[in-house]
Formats: sequence, structure tokens, C-alpha cells
Amino acid sequence: MTDSTIDLVVIGLGYVGLPLAQAASAAGHRVVGLDRAESVIDGINAGNSPETSG
Repeated sequence: MTDSTIDLVVIGLGYVGLPLAQAASAAGHRVVGLDRAESVIDGINAGNSPETSG
């Protein structure tokens, strides 16, 4: 294993995926989150929770 190993990929960073990714990261896993919505990614990168309403 190398330092760049990913333990978990979470697809969809909505009201289920984002807390899952946060919990796994807090437990020490290396996590990558993927989402199709650029606005969701921009919001997360800015430190904001994504909107959960459609």
C-alpha cells in the first residue's frame, strides 16, 4: 500500500453521502467524494453543506 491509497469512494454527496464521507474520514480512512452537480462540489469546497431539496 502507498500513501495515495483510497479506502472509500462515495458517489453522490447529498444528505446521505456527505455524512458518510465525513464519518469515514473522521475514522481515519482516505475518502474521495464524487458528485455530478458542480454546484454541490463548489459548495462543499467553500465549506457549505449542499442543499438537500430538489
